[in-house]
Amino acid sequence: MKPQSLATAIAFALALTACVSAGNPFDWATVRQVEVGMTAIELKELMGQPTRITATGDQELWTWSQVDTSWDLSSTSRVVTFVLRDGVVAEVPNLSESLQ
Repeated sequence: MKPQSLATAIAFALALTACVSAGNPFDWATVRQVEVGMTAIELKELMGQPTRITATGDQELWTWSQVDTSWDLSSTSRVVTFVLRDGVVAEVPNLSESLQ
């Protein structure tokens, strides 16, 4: 097999197994570490940059979202939002134990 053909075959094989991600990746184990009373800086250090921050009245909603799409176009998504008041985490979500 010619080197160019081999490179093309390898690239094609890698493309078939590829997964495309959008958003800001996070995992549920990290989400469970967030506690009421953490500062916005502590939250960002733990979770990374939020996908979106929305101000509503006296609070901010910090949201992380992630969508993974595989080669067969199946996808999985996850979203988590924390409520901050005066720059401090005021509410954390109650997560199901089934979320891994």
